[in-house]
Amino acid sequence: MGKIINIKTAQLASFNGFDVPVYSKYEIWRGNQSGELRHENVKKNWNREFADDEIWYSAPSQSILQTWLRENGIDVFVIDDILKGQKQDYGDYYYVIKTFKDRRKVSDAFLSYEDALEEGLQEALNILEYER
Repeated sequence: MGKIINIKTAQLASFNGFDVPVYSKYEIWRGNQSGELRHENVKKNWNREFADDEIWYSAPSQSILQTWLRENGIDVFVIDDILKGQKQDYGDYYYVIKTFKDRRKVSDAFLSYEDALEEGLQEALNILEYER
């Protein structure tokens, strides 16, 4: 299944129109922004807002959101530092973003592939908002 995106990324994805059916969702009640991750037996677009102050956000894996972004003109990928294995204080992984307007961005270092990808997905969603 892959690593599920965090709640902040799920909110940004929903705001930017992510509508791919998935099995997982975050349920949030106003006043409790930490939310709760739930896995369902049905695959659907969970992005919904209810009158009783409850909000649901679809929670796809990082790879599903990465594919959706690519289909919407933004490629996010992670590269491994060529100096890996040497003593470093900063990390071995960097995200790279390339947009349909040929804009590119390379991040600072992260300690894990998943952390670099999560941050890259968030940055790509922020870029998508402004480039549309």
